[in-house]
Amino acid sequence: MPMLGIDGNKLSPCPDTPNCVSSQATDEAHFIEPILVSASVEDTSEIILRVLDDFSRVKVTQVEPDYIRAEFTSL
Repeated sequence: MPMLGIDGNKLSPCPDTPNCVSSQATDEAHFIEPILVSASVEDTSEIILRVLDDFSRVKVTQVEPDYIRAEFTSL
């Protein structure tokens, strides 16, 4: 399994599977535009966690001061 999370202050690259996106990906298949937020890191984290809580089939697996990892399961 590839390493997921932060690696050298950047997101780890997506694996070759199609179910990963990253605003730091260099290939078109995995790239997604970043969501720009003008709030503090703490406020942004709280907002993200509240939004994730509203989704079904999502599991937050890691919360760090500058990183949140959530896994979504499709039907």
